[in-house]
Formats: sequence, C-alpha cells, structure tokens
Amino acid sequence: MDVAALKAHLDTRLDELPDEVAKAVRTDPRLWASGGRISQVMERNGLFTGRKNELALLRETLKTHRKAHLFGLGGMGKTQTALEYAHAFGDAYPQGVLWARAENTSVLEEDYRLFAALLRLPQATTPEIALVCEAVRQELSAHGGYLLVLDNVEDLGSVAPYLPSGGTGHVLVTTRISQIVPRETGVHLERLDDEAGADLLLKRAGKERNAATERPAALEFSRTVDGLPLALDQAGAYLAASGGTVVSYQVLYQQSGEKLRRKRGEQAHILHESVARTYEVAVQKLAEVWPEDSEDEETAAVARVAAVEFLRLCAFLAPEDIPDVIIKGAGPHLTESLQKCTADPLVYDATIMRVLKFSLMTSRTDPTYVYGTQLFSLHRTVQEVIQDTLSEVENNEYQHLAITAVAYSHPADWNTRWDHYRHLAAHAQHIVTFVTEKSVETENAGLFCSQLGFHKFRQADYASALPLYERALAISKKALGADHPDTATSLNNLAALYQTQGDYSSALPLYERALAIRETALGADHPDTAQSLNNLAVLYFYMGRKVDAVPLLKRAFEIFHKALGRHHRNTQTILQSLLGLLNDLGLWEDALPLLIFVEKST
Repeated sequence: MDVAALKAHLDTRLDELPDEVAKAVRTDPRLWASGGRISQVMERNGLFTGRKNELALLRETLKTHRKAHLFGLGGMGKTQTALEYAHAFGDAYPQGVLWARAENTSVLEEDYRLFAALLRLPQATTPEIALVCEAVRQELSAHGGYLLVLDNVEDLGSVAPYLPSGGTGHVLVTTRISQIVPRETGVHLERLDDEAGADLLLKRAGKERNAATERPAALEFSRTVDGLPLALDQAGAYLAASGGTVVSYQVLYQQSGEKLRRKRGEQAHILHESVARTYEVAVQKLAEVWPEDSEDEETAAVARVAAVEFLRLCAFLAPEDIPDVIIKGAGPHLTESLQKCTADPLVYDATIMRVLKFSLMTSRTDPTYVYGTQLFSLHRTVQEVIQDTLSEVENNEYQHLAITAVAYSHPADWNTRWDHYRHLAAHAQHIVTFVTEKSVETENAGLFCSQLGFHKFRQADYASALPLYERALAISKKALGADHPDTATSLNNLAALYQTQGDYSSALPLYERALAIRETALGADHPDTAQSLNNLAVLYFYMGRKVDAVPLLKRAFEIFHKALGRHHRNTQTILQSLLGLLNDLGLWEDALPLLIFVEKST
C-alpha cells in the first residue's frame, strides 16, 4: 500500500461520517421547477387583506434599487406581506423566487444548501457550507430575473456576505429592527387602518356575509387593537371556531385585559398587550369543555391540558418548522399530560386540533422528512407573549423541557443523515444560544453544543465549531466529571478539530487525555479505547512520528479483533492501515504475520 492510500486509510477515523455528507440532500416539498422557472415560496394566504400601498411601494423600491427592506413591529404581518408580494408580482421574476429563513446565519445556510440543490450547482454535495453559500451567491450575482427573500433578519451585517453583489435580481429583506434599515430602501409596515382591520377580522372569522350587522363592532375592535394584524387574525380565528359575535368577543377581550392586570398589577407593562389579550382569550377557550368533548371525555380532558403545555413548550423552540418528532420522540420525558398525549394517537390528534383551531399555531406537512411528517410554526410575537405571561419558575421549567425535548428527539443516525436532520438543526441552534446566554450546564446542554459543533465541523465551519466544542467540554467536565467517558468524547472531538486545521500541538494532549480516561473508565480492551488509540496513531502519522504510530495501531487491531471479530469493519480498517504503515517503514517481519492473518480471513 502506497503512502497516499495509507493516508486515506488513516484519515478515515472510525468516528467520522461518510465523505459527502450532503449527497442525500432532499429538496423541500415547497420547491419545484417548471419550464426552467424555480419557485420556492409558501402557499398564498387567501385571507391576506389590505397593504396595497405598501405592495406598490415595495415594487417601485425593488425596481429602482434592486433591494428593499420591509420593516415594522412584531405582529404587523411582514412575512405575509412579503409572501403576498412574491405571489402578486411573481410573473415579474422569470427565473423564480427563493425564500430563506434568516433569523440567524445557521438557518440561512441550511436554506442556501437547498438553493444549491435546486439550482443544480455542483457544490450542493460539498460538505463545506461556506463553499455552498458562496456558489449560490455567485450564481445569483451572475444572473437576473429572480427574487430572493430573506425573512426575519435580526442583523443586516450578518447576512451581508450571503447577498448577491451584482446581477439584476431583486432582494427583499424583512426585519423588525428599524434602526438597521437604509432610508432609501426601507418600506415601513404600520398598523392597518380601521377599515382594513375590520375587513381582515370579518374575513378571518368567515363573517363577510354578515358585514352589515357585524361591521360596526369590527371597526370598533380594529380601533381597540390599534389595527395590529396578528391580534385581528387571532380574534378572527377564535370567532370562526366558536361561532360567536364580534360584540361578544369584545367583552372577552376586555375581561382578558382585566385578568392580566390582576396578575401583573395595574401599572405593570404587558408585552404586546393586544396579542397578549387575544392569546389569553384563546387559552381560556382551550381549557374549556367543548360540546364535542362529550364523545370521549377522558381523551378531551387530557387534550385540554396538553394543548396549553404544547404551546408553552413550543414558545421556547425556534419559531418555524417545529417537527412533530420533538414532541412524539421526547414524550416519555415531558410532563404527565404530554406523555399521555404522545402515547395515544387519539389524544395527540385531539391536542393538535385544539392548538390549531385558534390560529395560535400553523402546520404544514413534509412527506420527505423521514423522522416526522408535520411541522408547526408559532409567531415570534406569540412566543414572546407566552414567555411573558409565565412566571419565572414556569419559564425555567419550560426552558428545560425544551432542552429535554430536542435532546430526546434526535434520531439514532442524526450524525449521518443531516439531510433529514435539518429541521432539528434550527432548534438545536436555538437551544445552544439559550444555553450559552443562560450558562446552562446540564448533560443535555452539553449534548446540544457537541452535536451542533459536529455539524459545523462537517461543514468545515471551524470558527463556529470551536466555541461549541469548548463549551461542550466544559459542561461535560462540570456535569459528568473530568474522568467520565463522555468527557473523553468531548476531548476527542476538540482534538479532531485542531488536527483538521493542522494544529497538531493542540490536538496531542487532548487525544492523550481522552485515551487515558477511556483506559481507566472503560478498560484497556474496550473498543472505545481502541478508537482513541487509532486517533492518536493518525495524529502521530501527520506529525511525522510514524514509528510511534505502529504500537498504537497494533494494540487497536488486537482489541478490535478480540472484541468485534476478524471480519468487523473496524478490525479490517485498522489492519489495512497497519499493513500500509509497516510497508512504508520497511518493517517486513512485523507485517508477515498480519499478511498471514489476511490470507486466513479471505
């Protein structure tokens, strides 16, 4: 075996993934290509109302500057307005529409990988995410006739490197941070006027035929909530589900305000008060007995509690595309009601039906997502309202439930199937951000940092992987102990990161420490110990210490042979690496018994 082949063997560490992690990238079910035109937007909202002036201004701004920033407070309908623009003016973009989530660069990069696959770029199968994103950026920079939407941007500076620098395409950014928006490209989304607000409420409630009798009350309610689209949408959804009148809802709305004041104090500030009130009305209805509950009271009783707990749990996850597997997969580790919900399909369906009935959440199906089929979304403002209505103790409880839920929802093959894991990745990132900000140091918190770090490592995003691996190691030492086998795994991961970047001096003591822990905690003949021996041998090879690598590989081979058998993949991999190294060093006498072993194995 020549040196190049040997390097290939040694470089394939036993705990690494297949080389082309993105080969199986699947396109989102919302992606389709027809006649050379690409479209990647959600379905049009048939209840969209008003915003004619803002849509016209968006069109003119994009035609003039090729870029527009749609900004406004939470709940103003920025996403829905951008979606309506994409559909209303879709014919103006012959090359199609690309829609990306952009609340942070991690989820933006996941969507850019989808774009690369959709655009049929060769880089779509490249593990290095930076190369993928740059290929998409260059492709868009070289062409026109497209609309790129970046939704929910929190920091314009962070997304700037991903934007096309030329071409004649258009870029539409939505954000609620008005201070970052350039004046010449900004389109301010304000509250709906009374008439448009009343239209939205009546349309959402399915009361357009009753406009003559209900409109005066609808106008009054629109003024009450100051034309906030999100509050009007939730009120309309309640009316559609309950069949009540706008006047009766106005009474409930006032009562919810009084209830919030009693809980907080008369002078207390209530975050997003109009949305907080409509949420309070809906939650109260969720907990009530409905007429249809009589068909199965036991199921309904659990669903009434589980629906509220489900909403609260989702308030501490990333707001978009929450996979049903997060709830189903973690069921046994959640609250008693959610355990019953996930254990019984009838209770689960009843719970989800209650949650979706009042427009507190939306859902869509993704048949290509093998770990679940239903994806839920919760408006960011509603998330903030839910968190604000909970006590400090309840906030901590649901924060840790969210950590537990995502931890136990990871599929067994998460580290080899990132194409299917991408929906979970956004929630892992969300949890890691929380863990870092709140200095959470539980075992599950360390797991998140390790998993997200591994994802960044496989994408060759080493700068992002380093602090995640360091955080995982620190948490593991504190939560499990400096001599725990999981701490050895964290040491190994960090060492692999340094090794990949050529920093062998930093990797060496970490690999050595990981080996010592595994020998003590697991035993000298444990397969994990053999893995550490192999990893250290690989490092020695790259450091030019080939002779020192030989006894490590010999010992690893003996352990694997004894523990796993001669035909196991790990045994054969180590054997081939050892033979190649002995051949390279000219140690024929040492290689002879191994060659005899190979002959007997075939």
